[in-house]
Amino acid sequence: MNPEELPGTAPEQPTEEILRALKAGEIDAVIGHSQLRLLRLHEVEQALRQSEARYRGIVEDAAELICRWNSDYNLTFVNHTFCEFFGGSVADHIGAPLLNYLGSCEQERAAAHLRLVALDQPPAYFDQRCFAQGERRWIAWTSRALPSQDTGWEGQSIGHDVSQRWRMEEAHVVREALLTSAEQQAGLGSWQLDLKTGQIVQSEQLMRMLAVDEIIGWKELLPCIHADDREDFRKAVTACMENGEPYAVEVRIHSNDGQCHRWMRAQGQAFRDSANSIDRVIGTLLDIHDSRKVKQSLERSRKELEERVRERTIELESRADQLAHLAAELTLAEQRERGRLSEMLHDDLQQILVSAGFHLDLASRNPGLDPRVQELLEQTRGMLNDAVSKSRNLSHELAPPTLRERGLLSAIQWLSKRMEESHHLHIDLDLDRRAEPQSEATRVLLYKCIHELLFNTVKHANTQRAQVTMSREGIELRVIVRDEGVGFDAQAAMTQDGEGGFGLSSIHERIRLLGGSFFVESRIGHGSRFELLVPDRHGTETVAQLYRNQEETVQLRRQDFKPVAATELVHILLVDDHKVMRQGLAALLAEADGMQIVGEAGSGAEAIVRAGELKPEVILMDISMPDMNGIEATRAIKQRWPDITVIGLSMHDEPSLYQEMKRAGAHACMSKALASEDLFDVIHKCRGA
Repeated sequence: MNPEELPGTAPEQPTEEILRALKAGEIDAVIGHSQLRLLRLHEVEQALRQSEARYRGIVEDAAELICRWNSDYNLTFVNHTFCEFFGGSVADHIGAPLLNYLGSCEQERAAAHLRLVALDQPPAYFDQRCFAQGERRWIAWTSRALPSQDTGWEGQSIGHDVSQRWRMEEAHVVREALLTSAEQQAGLGSWQLDLKTGQIVQSEQLMRMLAVDEIIGWKELLPCIHADDREDFRKAVTACMENGEPYAVEVRIHSNDGQCHRWMRAQGQAFRDSANSIDRVIGTLLDIHDSRKVKQSLERSRKELEERVRERTIELESRADQLAHLAAELTLAEQRERGRLSEMLHDDLQQILVSAGFHLDLASRNPGLDPRVQELLEQTRGMLNDAVSKSRNLSHELAPPTLRERGLLSAIQWLSKRMEESHHLHIDLDLDRRAEPQSEATRVLLYKCIHELLFNTVKHANTQRAQVTMSREGIELRVIVRDEGVGFDAQAAMTQDGEGGFGLSSIHERIRLLGGSFFVESRIGHGSRFELLVPDRHGTETVAQLYRNQEETVQLRRQDFKPVAATELVHILLVDDHKVMRQGLAALLAEADGMQIVGEAGSGAEAIVRAGELKPEVILMDISMPDMNGIEATRAIKQRWPDITVIGLSMHDEPSLYQEMKRAGAHACMSKALASEDLFDVIHKCRGA
């Protein structure tokens, strides 16, 4: 449309005409060509100002650092983000040199970057490290040149705060350096294989270990492995790639110079993607050559040490056995000496005293004897009986015959009765028959220990009741002695020996030497408990076995026995291992009416033989004899010739021995110390029965 066609417009007219029309109100305004151009220019300028206002608002409120600078690199504009980053207000930054905001070490590189900015050049990029408000930060700058009416152009830089990214990159670099250092120090190399792309990544340490300068593939790796280990390694890695099975194998890989192979531990693990398919495998190679050598050296040292320990253990066990043997020998030597003294009392003194009593009985039977002499003989007979009793008691104290002849369990029963009779101490016994010791040394030692502990109860416990328990657990014997007495300080008592040199400390030492243990539990006012554990490994034949063996060695002439026809005379066989005793009995019986000595025997085995030869009506059998005793001999005789009457004689007035003798078949038992008339009565009663 032409200007003339616009409403409210007219062609150029004289000024007077226009003024008149205006005054007359015929027109409101007059617009010509020149005015229209001015109006359009004004609209453009107004639009430009609005656009610039919007642009400034965007720049002012942008999250990035934005600044503009002139050709002297002085700031002409900064936005609010720039001020917040570096601190201060806009006025503080306008006119300031841009390079002042860069670190001193960055200014030269920053100046070179700024010199690249020009109107005919593309944007320049620059990562700058700086200090903002006392903190080290990183900014990624993008700089370009913008046209300017005043100077022709000005620079504009937009910065992004990339401090977090740089920190992460620096931390990553540090971690990479630490990992590399750790791999080098540990001799550990790593690799990763992407099964989808076939890309393989290897650490520098792995390449150093394989003595290669670049990444190698599977085909190049296998030849580096020792031929003997190659197939195992290949199978392990293949199973990991195909089935996801982790692997760990030890292989030898040639050294850098190729002269020798170093041991490596190869380990690997498969990883799966979101579809559960194996997409990559990560593996490591650890140099274990030195540690393997150390391990082999330690293994050799361990074996050498074990061998030395074994040899030392054998030596110590040998010495322990020697000590136990010596302790057993010491116990046996002491017991032998006691036994020797006891035998001297029993075999010599007591027999002589008893024989002397028999002779006194013979002398007192003289009818024409003076009454005063008769009285002296009776007094002497009483003194002899006292001497026999004291001698017998002393003999029992030195070596109880029950212990020697019947074993420990019987000896404990005898000791229990003796303690109750002598000291009014009632003892509850719980004795396992399997607990009879097979070793003489063990048997003797345990008896002495039990005797000492019970005697201590009598002296110190202030009680009239005790308990003895004995059991066997394999080769180990367990003896427990307890009481409910006043108790004592166990620790103090173990540090001092008792009277006579056989107190608690002595018991402990002797038990220890035999390889056993001794435990003491006691508190004042709460009684006492003593436990002995002793191995019974030095076994010997039991008493019964010994008797049976000795019986088997006697060549018996087994004959059918036919009793002698009844006569006025009683045919008697004397059996005693003491000749003086046999002589005394023979002299005594020779003076008796209706009795005839048909023979003598000095042992149980000989008694069996003589019984078959002589066919006596009565056998006077000594119960306590060496080798085969009177009990075993009586049992054998009664089994073969049940009509023979056996009367047991003993220096030991022990009911238990008498009961055992009667169970073997004896008709009666009596003490050798009894008067001759008592012996005669017993013979006639038994024969009559």
